[in-house]
Amino acid sequence: MGQFHIFLPYISRGVISTRQVAQLVLSKGYKPGEIECFLKELAWRDYFQQVWMALGESINNDIKQPQPDSTNKGLSQSIANAALRNRSHRQWHK
Repeated sequence: MGQFHIFLPYISRGVISTRQVAQLVLSKGYKPGEIECFLKELAWRDYFQQVWMALGESINNDIKQPQPDSTNKGLSQSIANAALRNRSHRQWHK
């Protein structure tokens, strides 16, 4: 599925849809589990295009909603620790 990039210009210009690409690839005999990452990439592109169409040029602005009652605005220590452990694990297994 390394040839995904050949579809990108056609998807981004609306010549073909992500659904059409997925149906074409699945019709070639691939099982969804075999091409899960590819299907996720298609889903992400479709989602982003829908958000972009809805927001227009506002896509370049921060769209997060204010959360005045939030007390924690930083990165959770447990997430930071997990990231460090993961990074350390990858260095040991190179």
